[in-house]
Amino acid sequence: MDKNKAELRQSVLDFFRGDLMETFVSTHQAGRFPWNSLVDHAGRLVVSDDDRSVFYALRATEAGYDVLKFEDAMGLMDPEIEPELGVMSRMDGMLLVEALPDPEAAFRALCEDAELDLPEPPSP
Repeated sequence: MDKNKAELRQSVLDFFRGDLMETFVSTHQAGRFPWNSLVDHAGRLVVSDDDRSVFYALRATEAGYDVLKFEDAMGLMDPEIEPELGVMSRMDGMLLVEALPDPEAAFRALCEDAELDLPEPPSP
């Protein structure tokens, strides 16, 4: 993996470990219908609803941060990244936003599409 790709992946991981995600986890990953979030091995932040019927993937590109929406988990598998899985076909995700300047803006667009309130993180 070249240095630029590693830096892009790291930027998503750093965002995942930040205050806004902590707020998301405490607000939406508990209770009766919890949402789930993780950073996958491709360096994308993946968020899904409680019954796994909707998936969002936030990814870093050289142009900025994109968010894609999937209604099938198989759509998240990228044959270029995961050729060993032998994915014969996959459903493409719907591109919601692209080339946003930072992961926070992309994540807020994700939450808006998912109709999830996202309170501001607590001030230090």
